[in-house]
Amino acid sequence: MESQDVRVLVAEDDEDIRILIERVFSYVGVRVTTVGNGAAALAAVSVVDPHCLVLDLRMPDVDGMEVLTTMRHTGATVPAVMLTASVETEIEVEALEVGAFAVVRKPFQTRALLTVVARAIRSVSPDLPFPERFAEATRL
Repeated sequence: MESQDVRVLVAEDDEDIRILIERVFSYVGVRVTTVGNGAAALAAVSVVDPHCLVLDLRMPDVDGMEVLTTMRHTGATVPAVMLTASVETEIEVEALEVGAFAVVRKPFQTRALLTVVARAIRSVSPDLPFPERFAEATRL
């Protein structure tokens, strides 16, 4: 199965976390595009045409919440998984109210992130074939 089958766009300002996420998704056969800020994410969406977004809630300038809000206002329905290091429950509730599929707290287990992203993708594209390693890692 080709890695182009499943596409994920990641916006994360922490370079170490961004590289980790990129390596994990690449390893399981997902085509992943990473950017370091929300403005770049908004610019990349139409080019990448992702099946799922992984957005850091707190980034300088345009944060993940603004990216998701902007996308929802344009009618985009691509599922979004939000990442946060915050312990504030209110920010998680706000992200869900804006239309996030889920909120994952940092630090996260990579398998947990993969599973949440897989479930988000399945919620809108139930017949999309997953690469074998992705399916095995998520048991979906």
